[in-house]
Amino acid sequence: MQTKKHTNNHQIVDYDAVLDAKFGKVGTQEREAFRREAYAYYMGK
Repeated sequence: MQTKKHTNNHQIVDYDAVLDAKFGKVGTQEREAFRREAYAYYMGK
């Protein structure tokens, strides 16, 4: 049985920029809705 190995491309990613692109800038309705949903998930609600 062979296991699959994952490698990291060793690039630094600005996750705030990723979230901006996907959910809009901080303070927008979409970004705040995502933030609330992510926090609720994190807290187990």
